[in-house]
Amino acid sequence: MQILFSPQMSDEPIHYVFEDEKIVATYKGITDTFDFSDFGDGVLQTYTEDMETGEVIETIETSLSIVPIIHAERKNGELFVRLLNFYDEEETDPDVLYPKWGVVSDG
Repeated sequence: MQILFSPQMSDEPIHYVFEDEKIVATYKGITDTFDFSDFGDGVLQTYTEDMETGEVIETIETSLSIVPIIHAERKNGELFVRLLNFYDEEETDPDVLYPKWGVVSDG
């Protein structure tokens, strides 16, 4: 699984654990699991729009107060997921501020 951590400033961190094609996210003490093992080739639609009201509706259900999955796509069997990565205003690590795609290991 390839992951890109998309940086966004926040006082509350999100913690991730990766298990095969599952992403376990913890935010504000609440944990939820996002399982991509049955997700076939294609793009996951993370938002849709109500045609009558124009309201944007999240299509990923979660017990978290935010949806950490920004984008998910499987190309030729390989999974690519872009995740929110919160950092505080004192962050200076270029790997956090200017991330690159990377393969994650389990655990």
